[in-house]
Formats: sequence, structure tokens, C-alpha cells
Amino acid sequence: MVLSFLQRIVYTVWIRAESHNLPPQVLSALLKGLVFDLATAGFLFLPLALFLAFAPSTWRDRTLGRVITLFFSLIPLFFLLLMIALEFFFWQEFHARYNFIAVDYLVYTHEVLRNIWESYPVVWFSLGMAVIGGGRSLEAAHKSSCNRQLKGFAQ
Repeated sequence: MVLSFLQRIVYTVWIRAESHNLPPQVLSALLKGLVFDLATAGFLFLPLALFLAFAPSTWRDRTLGRVITLFFSLIPLFFLLLMIALEFFFWQEFHARYNFIAVDYLVYTHEVLRNIWESYPVVWFSLGMAVIGGGRSLEAAHKSSCNRQLKGFAQ
């Protein structure tokens, strides 16, 4: 959620640079966004939390349990990174965050997707997001595994 907060800061600086003015409610909007981010994180990582809370530790420590943990970590991270990046391109085009224009994208999906495919390096961008999300998930899984090993060593 730090990335979403940083994204809001970038947009705030961008607005300030272009208009030399900021609305008085900027701080309030940033705080509300942070609360929204926390709620979103809770929702996106709920499957992971439920798995970690209710699966027996002997089951979680097996290969399949680690794969499930990695999957429930990777999918939300990939989704969040993708949304942040897509919203950045949306901002560049329309100087606004997702709004009613995004709803038009849902109505005219075929035309929009064709335009995106022709205008941006979609494959490379998606691969990059997958590598970043996968790397972060593997790093977290490795840290978790090391912590368990150290805990067992100390006992």
C-alpha cells in the first residue's frame, strides 16, 4: 500500500507542477486514500490470511502449502502493480485518476484493448510486472523460510 500512497504523492506533485496550485483538501484526500488502501489490502490478502490462519503448520510447511502461500501472495501483488502502472498511463492520457472514462472502457472494450495493444509494449510490460511481483513474493517466502529455520535452530 506504500506504492499507492506514493502514487498519490506523485499525482499531487504533478498537479502542483502543472497548475501551481493545490486544492485545500489535499491532506484530507491523502489520508482517506491511505484508509482505502488499507481496506483494499485487507480484501486482496484475505485469502492468504485465511490460509495462514486455518491451515495446520505441518501442512503449510510442505511444498504444496508453500506453493499456495506463494500463489496467494503473488496474485494480489501482481494485480496491485498492474493497476498502479495502468493508472499511471491513464493519468498521462487524461490527467485524471480512473473515472467515468474508465467506464467507457468497459463499454467499448474491444476498441480500447486494440488501441492499448497497438500503443504500448503490453507483453514486455506484463512480463516485467510478473517478474517484479514474483521476485517480491519469492523474497518474502525465502525470508519466511529462513525465519522458521532460525526459530527451529534456537530451540
